[in-house]
Amino acid sequence: MKLNLPNALAATLALACTAALAQSGQNFVGPAVGIGVTAQNNKAALTSQNIPSVNGQAPQGNATAATLLGSWGVALSDRWVTTLGLAWDLNSTDSGQFKYTSGGQQTGTLKVKEHLSISVAPGYKVSTGLLVYGKLAYH
Repeated sequence: MKLNLPNALAATLALACTAALAQSGQNFVGPAVGIGVTAQNNKAALTSQNIPSVNGQAPQGNATAATLLGSWGVALSDRWVTTLGLAWDLNSTDSGQFKYTSGGQQTGTLKVKEHLSISVAPGYKVSTGLLVYGKLAYH
């Protein structure tokens, strides 16, 4: 999946401009956008029918990524809120190296590109400015 940066920025701006549609007078509902930094520990389990020397290797790598975040909070009742979110990493991250034999000793590098995650975060409003929530995400 190739992402066109101008289109991504336009979509983010459009999401940010929808604040007028948020439920008025309530905290934690409506749109939210942000930029963050994520720390990742990436692992892969390799198998190959064509290059048996790859089998069983498990390269891994630690990396950081700049992340674009967008979410929408929905009031389920006076106290319960759920937030649906989307996060997209703005850069690729390293997942480690592996070695294999194919016409001599070779080294390959794994990278995570265009990482995207979706999340849901149900929460309970303890007070006007305090929300306790748990977040479940699929990466």
